[in-house]
Amino acid sequence: RKVFVADAWVPEKDVYTVFQTLKAATRRAGVETAPVLNLIETKATPPTHLPVNKFCAGFQALVNTYGTPRYREVNAGAFAVILFPFLFGIMFGDLGHGTLLMLFGLIMIKKEKDFEGKKLDDLVEM
Repeated sequence: RKVFVADAWVPEKDVYTVFQTLKAATRRAGVETAPVLNLIETKATPPTHLPVNKFCAGFQALVNTYGTPRYREVNAGAFAVILFPFLFGIMFGDLGHGTLLMLFGLIMIKKEKDFEGKKLDDLVEM
């Protein structure tokens, strides 16, 4: 018999999705046993889950270098999205330099699909 046992923290809204995924995995593996999902109430502090979209991921990565907020703390990533470009603009106030950076950024956005799945060196991969 094949058995898989795991403990995990899952957001409440995703519990059904996790259960359906476990059912699909057991079917693909040819296992006769149906998955069992136990919801356990606990007083322990859950880990921090910060859902981010493609736009905010870079800002969140920058904030995470300083540390991940604890459960129920304010996510500083929202402030970084607003303040970081402003502070960067103050730091690099030269119009010509800003224009070059903007053009380079637009080119990188347009070429994003070309870079997906390719092996890039460390600097470009960041």
